[in-house]
Amino acid sequence: MLENKQYFPFILSNGTDGVLINYSGSMECNSGHLHTEQHQGAICAWYKTTHRSYHKILLPVLQSSYTLLACGGEAYEVGKFNQTFNPKTATLNTLIEATDFKINIETFLTKENILVEHYTLLDIPKDKPEISLNLNPPEVPWSNGYYKFASEINNKLSFNSHEKTLKYDYEIYGIKGQGIMFTDYENVREGKFRNGKKLHLSNIKKGQSFTKYVVVIDEKDTPNYQEEIRNRLAEIKSNGYNKILETHQKEWETYQGQSHINIPDKRLEYLYYLSLYVIRAHQNPKIGMISLCNYPVLWAGGSVNTWDAVFPTKAILGANRLEESEKLFEGYQKVLPLARAYAKEMSMKGAYFAWTTNYEGKSTDFISPREIPDIEKANNGCLVMSVWDFYLYTGDKEILKKHFNLIEEVCEFLMSSVVEEKEDIAYIKEGEGADESIHRKNDTTHVITTIKSFEAYIEAVKILNKKIDDSYQRVLEKLKKGLKTNYLGKILLPFHGATRVGTGCFVYYLLNFPEGVTSETVEKGLIDCQGTLGLTNPGTYQNQIWPWAENKAAATLALMKDKRAYEHLSNGAKYTSTLGAFPEKIRPDGFVINYWYVSCHGSYAMALNNMIANSRNNELRILPAIPDIWKDLEIKNLRIPPGILVSLVLKRGKIQKLVLENTGSQNIEVKLDIPIKYLQAKHSKTVKKPITIPSRHSWSIK
Repeated sequence: MLENKQYFPFILSNGTDGVLINYSGSMECNSGHLHTEQHQGAICAWYKTTHRSYHKILLPVLQSSYTLLACGGEAYEVGKFNQTFNPKTATLNTLIEATDFKINIETFLTKENILVEHYTLLDIPKDKPEISLNLNPPEVPWSNGYYKFASEINNKLSFNSHEKTLKYDYEIYGIKGQGIMFTDYENVREGKFRNGKKLHLSNIKKGQSFTKYVVVIDEKDTPNYQEEIRNRLAEIKSNGYNKILETHQKEWETYQGQSHINIPDKRLEYLYYLSLYVIRAHQNPKIGMISLCNYPVLWAGGSVNTWDAVFPTKAILGANRLEESEKLFEGYQKVLPLARAYAKEMSMKGAYFAWTTNYEGKSTDFISPREIPDIEKANNGCLVMSVWDFYLYTGDKEILKKHFNLIEEVCEFLMSSVVEEKEDIAYIKEGEGADESIHRKNDTTHVITTIKSFEAYIEAVKILNKKIDDSYQRVLEKLKKGLKTNYLGKILLPFHGATRVGTGCFVYYLLNFPEGVTSETVEKGLIDCQGTLGLTNPGTYQNQIWPWAENKAAATLALMKDKRAYEHLSNGAKYTSTLGAFPEKIRPDGFVINYWYVSCHGSYAMALNNMIANSRNNELRILPAIPDIWKDLEIKNLRIPPGILVSLVLKRGKIQKLVLENTGSQNIEVKLDIPIKYLQAKHSKTVKKPITIPSRHSWSIK
């Protein structure tokens, strides 16, 4: 049992760069004797997610730390720290105490590849206090011995006395790049630091402030990376810390200001905004794809999967982050030519999105798809469903028209590759199951995602007045019959012939919404999947808890208007790190695995959205699954199908204000479902009748 939350370094990211910052407020406060071994061997360093490719993991590019010195060179370590993150401004604040040093450090990473560390010296030793800012090739300390990180890295360090910068030229996997470190502190001299170099700051005074800047750019960012480095340095010197901070904070405040929640449980509220930060921080700015995490412990780093992306996609759609949503689907369009090539190589129609890829859509599992022909493909159906969700959440026909080709071409691939049609029934061909396990007959996740893909395709054709082959409607009906064969009584099992449920039962409900699955399936999952600390799989992948499973259960229960959603959301949140990082799971021995799992953060935000507002067909559910203890809350611009923005104020348990804005291109008629306990007497009759909201207009009660 975890008595207290564990600490894990914070991941600062801009979609291209990932930097792990530890409790020092930097990559390290390096005394030369500090044990900084990290969970699962995570190295606090700078990573480039664009380096991920087939059988090539993310390697640490460089490390930049600081050393605190006094008494003629004695090095001090951090003894106490207090670290907080503001997800609305994407800034990390760390207050450290190291013997007689007391320093506040503000740390953030800009979209321009600049890591900023701003130091304020609150107290310093009396005897010769000094600070060194270090830059070195990556290394990992272990049992008092330092080992250089064994990797395909060539590097060269140099000092520019005119600019007072350290320059780090590197080559990784044949990719050439450069990093620089600069400080605005005036009294600086060069020195050696282990296998790297340092900028030594002397004559420091109590009350002083200075800033360290690290910039890393390589050929994957731009062919002219050396020129861009020079431009960044000129911008840093011209703008200074305050302007860089202001620009960075305004950018993130704009992103986080597209919707608003204010709920009684402030830890859950913080995790909501943090999760939205994590999602955007892992979206590649050029292509638009969202990775699973941007440091190498999580599936070698920089991995993309359109199945996992279901959860962050629904999260940002529900949180009204439409610019980021559009960027994601534009990313799928950009990698579509490669998906077509993969399908063609398999002699299949349409477009095949590989199971795990890098940010460019290139498979990280194979060079040719013929190498692993039976690898699971449910992620393709998930992509279609996400495109359809984009249309449903916006009610925008132009969005459907723009991305219709993704629906059509992926459905063509699914029809030609995974469907086995019989005379009266259809199944999914035997292949790897959706849990990445053994080959299975009629895998349920594959069946549901294929059914929902074909339904979306057929409906999109009607809306856009296009043509479709009759085989899709025929096969759709047969697949529905095939899905029924996976039921044992009223319980939907993971595949044909399965004997137990797993946490996938919550996924079945979410993916098959609005039909969902039987309540008996969900209830059995809640019972059979209970582990030591929470929900886990009773068979394969059994652990003490999968917080992801708790979030998926919460999202499911919220769609069922079941207040137990809060219990499961809270229980999953209990096992986040001190800074709020969701792990993938906790092993039977209590070891926490894979902090900063983006899919888990996405499922959390999605579940909280569902608890506050969701819709089923044309029924709008307002406050369907919030706990009874929440008497006061305020939300603004949460987005639900069919293109409605929901804003409301709840005070002392009664709705004071409710605004529904139709952002879609069509008038809509909806029925409101609001628990009567939240309604004032004067509103009870109003909400009983169906309401019509014209396109681009609002409806409200006050």
